Amino acid sequence: MAKKLSRFLYKHGRLLEFMRKKIDGDLVRPAVTRFATSYLTLASMFQKRQGLKALFVSPQWSSSAWSKSAEGQQCERIVLSAPFWSKVQNCLKASQPLLIALRIADGDETPAAPEIMVAMEVAKSTIKEDLRANNTLLKQVMDCYDRRWENQMEQKLYGAALFLNPGKFFAIREKDRRQATRLRSMFNDVLWKMVSDDDEQCKISKQADDYERSEGDCFSKPMAIREREITRILVSSLPSIPAS
Repeated sequence: MAKKLSRFLYKHGRLLEFMRKKIDGDLVRPAVTRFATSYLTLASMFQKRQGLKALFVSPQWSSSAWSKSAEGQQCERIVLSAPFWSKVQNCLKASQPLLIALRIADGDETPAAPEIMVAMEVAKSTIKEDLRANNTLLKQVMDCYDRRWENQMEQKLYGAALFLNPGKFFAIREKDRRQATRLRSMFNDVLWKMVSDDDEQCKISKQADDYERSEGDCFSKPMAIREREITRILVSSLPSIPAS
């Protein structure tokens, strides 16, 4: 519906002029070259929704031939529909956190896969918080998220690398024990695949236990814990990418 509305407004010169006066500018238009443009188009419409409503209840509109056309009447219903704007708002809540994560992945300095995993987990948590009042929509969004993620990025090697990153793993463990357990399971799977010797497997697994629990001669020492905390603080203080 948003694309239909945008196309209708921009294909009529005089109507476009009226719209620009009502919203004091232009809408961001959809494009095929960047993944962010659909979000930006919806965000632009939502931000300027009052001006768009004013356009479709104005004398210029009601006296025009466009208001008598089937396409014009459909666009009028869209703009004046409260459910439409509610859906746009929900769409923005569901997509903005993912957009921030995708911009991290699409930056000039390509991050490692574990970094992307962390960004996506943050996005997932934000979406759950923003859509907590709409359980049906939240389930649909999360099902889509999980399906895409499992097909493309749910690689055990990435999880193992994230498990071995103290600056991120221990922060995850504090917030989500279930996720920390899943990362340890991925590490175990990689360990069993890469190391065939049973004794060596046991030795590495014991060291991983000490690391995870901050025990043993290496991982329980104050210096090791302090260095882990310094790494966590440095990571958490990195500037985030602002939403567009």
